[in-house]
Amino acid sequence: MWLTGRLMPDFKTIANFRKDNSKA
Repeated sequence: MWLTGRLMPDFKTIANFRKDNSKA
């Protein structure tokens, strides 16, 4: 996944992304 490389620097962004796209 593309978020694998950004999991550390953009963990907050990923958290919000997954939370907002949890229905996806």
